[in-house]
Amino acid sequence: MSRRRVSATIKDVARDSGVSYSTVSRALNDSPLVNDETKAKIMEVAKRLGYSPNVHAQGLARGRSNMLGFMVPDLRGTLLMEVVEGAEKELTERGFRAMLFHSQWDFQTELSHIEFMRSSRIAGAMLCTIGLKDEITLLRRLQREAFPVVLVDRYFPEVRASHVVTDNEHGGRLATEHLIRRGHREIICLAETEAQGTTSVQDRVKGFRAAAKEGGLGDSSVRVVPLNLHAEVKDDFPTLHALLKENPRPRAIFAINDLFSMALYQVMMHRGLSLQDVDLVGFDDARMAPFMPLPWSSVAQPKERIGRRAAQILVEMVEQGADHIVQESLPPKLIVR
Repeated sequence: MSRRRVSATIKDVARDSGVSYSTVSRALNDSPLVNDETKAKIMEVAKRLGYSPNVHAQGLARGRSNMLGFMVPDLRGTLLMEVVEGAEKELTERGFRAMLFHSQWDFQTELSHIEFMRSSRIAGAMLCTIGLKDEITLLRRLQREAFPVVLVDRYFPEVRASHVVTDNEHGGRLATEHLIRRGHREIICLAETEAQGTTSVQDRVKGFRAAAKEGGLGDSSVRVVPLNLHAEVKDDFPTLHALLKENPRPRAIFAINDLFSMALYQVMMHRGLSLQDVDLVGFDDARMAPFMPLPWSSVAQPKERIGRRAAQILVEMVEQGADHIVQESLPPKLIVR
């Protein structure tokens, strides 16, 4: 009598089918990206091994479904809009769906959303958190409960959790090295306040300082100016006005993200200044940056790829177990305009 493997995993199916894990996942979810011949072969192997996808058969037994969560602070920055789009495309191709949650930069709202996801049939979540230390305790609790989580554009050194980020330190270096090559010997980094700063921001500042030091700029030649963009927008950015009124006026500024770049550009226009007066390099390469009257250079993040990779890893965790930890840092690219 033939014996049937009841503990087969998707990796077993991939190995016996001679295809990749992602191809098996797509085939089992009837994705049009896999041809009929390959689908039939994979289905035959899955049947022979006794494999059924966690998300559907096994997942339903756990009271969960093919619905996954994606929590973001807000979507005012174009970075997260494109990351979410990438994740949704990947999940759709794999037969999953995403439910979007906005925390509005509020920790209690984050907790409420995560409690909802845990108590509902949502099988796992991609989290772009607001970066508070309190979230470390939350992540550890989710790991104890075996709830699959992938951090997006965030990580915590204190917690071994899956994450997908840009190599932000390298990005900070790229921006600073570009300004140094253009002959600037005094550079300002416009960054979030220490209380707001996520690990992504901290790494960009670290790259800024390292590149400045390696470029021969002394401590007196580089400065980090903290900016609470959300607090200042209602008062027309007093910190930026004060910065541009300095004598001598700053000639080179690295803005930690393109929301800061746009705010600075708005104040520059108000004061009759252009990018010939202030050399500006941003971060993110926002969609509208190339269409500004005088577009600035920016460090581009692989936004869609971040979303797709986060979605892939989350599906792997749902199907293989929450202890399947993957940490990836994707390379940025300087876009010179």
